[in-house]
Amino acid sequence: SVFGPRFNYFKHIIKGFLSYTKKEVGCTSSSWQWKGKLLQMAVANGRFFGNAICIAPDARLSDGQFEVSIFGDLSILDYLKNLGKLKKGFKINHPQVSYHTAEEVFLESEDPCGIEADGEYVGLAPATLSVLPEAIRFLMPPDFQ
Repeated sequence: SVFGPRFNYFKHIIKGFLSYTKKEVGCTSSSWQWKGKLLQMAVANGRFFGNAICIAPDARLSDGQFEVSIFGDLSILDYLKNLGKLKKGFKINHPQVSYHTAEEVFLESEDPCGIEADGEYVGLAPATLSVLPEAIRFLMPPDFQ
């Protein structure tokens, strides 16, 4: 693209949102549950995805917890209005956005609902996602988040 990779990534976000039909999805953990129309959900171990979007501001790679960021029946316009906040690492304060933590989550949907892992399609709901604490050993500075 003449405008560079960031513009190209943004263009694909818009294209995806415009062609996406929100699905009725349920997400359950041992301490909370959520059900509703879903624009986007991130079950994150790290803070960032995509083009430096801080989708899970409180996520910590070493705490054994997912941070689950749920963007429910949010309009594309509301999402885009808040994209700058996400890029700066701020949580979105909106009635259709919620943040949770869990060691394991169960996702279900009556309609076919695709699941991606690190940007790659891996299948359809239902799915159970679990943290495997310390399953991979990394050498990191002590203050690494």
